[in-house]
Amino acid sequence: MMSGKVQHLNRIKIDHQEHINMEKKKITFEDLEFKPHGMMPRAVHAKMTFENGHKISVVGGGMGLHGDGLETFEIWRSCDGDVQGYLTKEEVTENMIELQELPVGSEHNEFGFQG
Repeated sequence: MMSGKVQHLNRIKIDHQEHINMEKKKITFEDLEFKPHGMMPRAVHAKMTFENGHKISVVGGGMGLHGDGLETFEIWRSCDGDVQGYLTKEEVTENMIELQELPVGSEHNEFGFQG
């Protein structure tokens, strides 16, 4: 049986960890590092893997892509294999935050399969 003091210290440790997790800075569009797209002329590409294993791929600017690569972008999300086009930078950030808040182990691979 734990003493009251030990229980109190354990609770402080748990509260502190929860506080750190809540204050952890979310990664946003501004944190993406765009590079030239490897297969499409004039297109850009950035990708990010979050701490929970979820991923996002952001492209734009090339012929056939659903975004101009300056103000609008196309994304792929690992949680559902979904592709969304013509998203603003703010909408990309909203998707990035949503992905960061998902549980570990629910991501899909680039083909849309879980695992």
